[in-house]
Amino acid sequence: MPWYVPWSDVIKKKICRFLLQRYLGRFLEEKLSLDQLNVDFYNGTGTVHNVTLYCQGSTFPVTLHTLD
Repeated sequence: MPWYVPWSDVIKKKICRFLLQRYLGRFLEEKLSLDQLNVDFYNGTGTVHNVTLYCQGSTFPVTLHTLD
């Protein structure tokens, strides 16, 4: 059996969401939804859309872009 077991996209997203919430949750204003995540384990990439960060008692919207 190969190490890259063909998991469904929902399971991959749930794993990533759990890890993001676990380690970055205190910086997030709201919990992440599965619709906000795009995950590609095979290529080692992932994207989170529409995230509002919590910083020192005030919230502000942040848009992060990747550089190709």
